[in-house]
Amino acid sequence: MFDIEIKEQGRIVDRGIDRMWVIVKARTDNGYVGVLDNDPGTGENLHLREGDVIIFGPEHVIATNTPPREYVIQKYGSVFFG
Repeated sequence: MFDIEIKEQGRIVDRGIDRMWVIVKARTDNGYVGVLDNDPGTGENLHLREGDVIIFGPEHVIATNTPPREYVIQKYGSVFFG
């Protein structure tokens, strides 16, 4: 989960928590490699974009699910699986 703070003129004006959806491409010795599957929005010092490759560990996983294969192919192409 991402802790999010919205600032205006250096002051925190709102706080929240958001989940980021990642489609796992591979397992590594330390965790996973995946593709960010949602728009993280914009924010100060936020450089993530939908489609970015993300490396993360099991401690970052909140829940798992399997997206439909057709969805992944439509969005990222069949090369996603190769």
